[in-house]
Amino acid sequence: ILPAGSPLMLYPVVGFCWCPVIPVMELSRISNHFTCKTSSIQISTRTNDNCLTMIDCTLKDFDRDYCITHETAHQWWYGLVGNNECEESYIDEGLTEYSTLMFFDSHKEYGYSKNELLERVKNSYITIRTALAKKGITTPNMKRNLGEFTSDLEYVSIAYYRSQIAFDNLYNFMGEKRFYKFLKEVIKEYKYKKINTKNLLSIAEKIKKGSKNLLENYINGVAVVK
Repeated sequence: ILPAGSPLMLYPVVGFCWCPVIPVMELSRISNHFTCKTSSIQISTRTNDNCLTMIDCTLKDFDRDYCITHETAHQWWYGLVGNNECEESYIDEGLTEYSTLMFFDSHKEYGYSKNELLERVKNSYITIRTALAKKGITTPNMKRNLGEFTSDLEYVSIAYYRSQIAFDNLYNFMGEKRFYKFLKEVIKEYKYKKINTKNLLSIAEKIKKGSKNLLENYINGVAVVK
């Protein structure tokens, strides 16, 4: 991964496709109009438009590495394979977050453990959901309109955390070989198209029987994260 502010970067992400060349531009002189929260720990400042990714040049160390990897993964999930982010944001954000974990798992030279990062995600998810439950917000279903989320925190807990946990469970259920096949099939069938929940479940079930039920339990809010 090149530092934020580098003119170009090109590298494979965990072996299922090749990344296009991505301009990485400094934001130090760009209006705060472009500032937005793109991850659960609010580490990135970017705007994505036609595969253009802008990264905050002030990010350092883990924040920088994670942000660049996450935004690069979006070139597949939402860039190459589209989806309705207003209704099913968990699809691109979940696949992007899990692809980020797989990248670090495949490139241990960065020093980030997949299991450690997942444990952090689970703890954060449980903490947020516990706080929301005290306010009477108890439904963790993943497929919903953006306007149905009661807060940024609830959105983060579902679109980023719960979806990431769901795809990790799918990975463990399928095994690495089948999970990579699943990702490749998603790209093969929906490259330059929009995928929805029904399509995603269909491909997962085709790869391994029982995958549809596993994902549905997370999507519908049935599965409990411990």
